Amino acid sequence: MICFEPGLNNRKYIEKNLKNFHNVTLDYSAVSNEDGFTTFYEDNATGQNNSLMSNYETAESTAQSHLVTLQRMENRVEVVKIDTYVSKNNISPDFMKIDVEGYDLYALIGAKETLKNLKAMMIEVTYDHVEIEKILLENFSIMWNESGKKIQHIDINYIGNIFASK
Repeated sequence: MICFEPGLNNRKYIEKNLKNFHNVTLDYSAVSNEDGFTTFYEDNATGQNNSLMSNYETAESTAQSHLVTLQRMENRVEVVKIDTYVSKNNISPDFMKIDVEGYDLYALIGAKETLKNLKAMMIEVTYDHVEIEKILLENFSIMWNESGKKIQHIDINYIGNIFASK
């Protein structure tokens, strides 16, 4: 299993949680639709809303619920396409979870080839519903919302997890 986490504030929790799991690789890159380097925005509230998006709207409400004024720190991080990572490491995943705080579509675009061979996936959808739905339906035959209800389309106002399988 591979876990991508570019956030310095989240990394310490993930490293602690993974210390007894020797079958998990933690990569400090962010997944994207391109390979290279870019700006990564870390929040001061919980790290749950770290994002490649400078204006990730959910960060503000999370900060308010934790009674802090949102501050966003900018860090330069490496970004990698999932397709590049999979090819470079000669792996073929059968399941993928994408939870990238609004950068969902870009992560999917960077996984175009990998999606063809996946058996199932989960993706947190925040924006770009129509485009994400199109990619999922090109690669999977069944979709469910997080309540377990089969769906034919992702509602434009839906924010949450979508599950898909062949």
